[in-house]
Amino acid sequence: MKRFPIRTLRAPLAGALALIASTALSTGIASACLPQPTPIIEGINWHYLSPDGGHLKLENGKVSGSDSCNLVFGNYTITRSPAGNVLTFGPIATTSRYCSQGQATQQAFTALFSRPNGYKVVTLPGGEQHLSLYLAGTKGVLSTNTMVFSNRNTHPEKH
Repeated sequence: MKRFPIRTLRAPLAGALALIASTALSTGIASACLPQPTPIIEGINWHYLSPDGGHLKLENGKVSGSDSCNLVFGNYTITRSPAGNVLTFGPIATTSRYCSQGQATQQAFTALFSRPNGYKVVTLPGGEQHLSLYLAGTKGVLSTNTMVFSNRNTHPEKH
């Protein structure tokens, strides 16, 4: 076996490391390791992606909107931490209209307001954003507890 002095291997090793680093940067691998900015969810009209509609707006600690039938309004807080951001509502008040449709949506909003929620924002091609609200601590796993909103109104007749 032929032995090479360490000095001989330095240049090829440095070149290989530089190639790996530049590839990681150009493919975005390195950016996945950097801290991601906190998604902006305030000051946006979020429209619930369901056949019944519904919407929320979060601004300066106040929430307002509709659960597809009744108006909702109240307070919220956002707690930011390395483990994930948490959105908590309360106290919340609603109007009491008679609604013959949309009970499932109304129940989903009631559940949303009664628990701490983790959240994620995804930007789609074309700029549309989706806000997913899920039971805090579940790491955003899609379930019946997940509500997805869009920054685009998919139910203009409901407003």
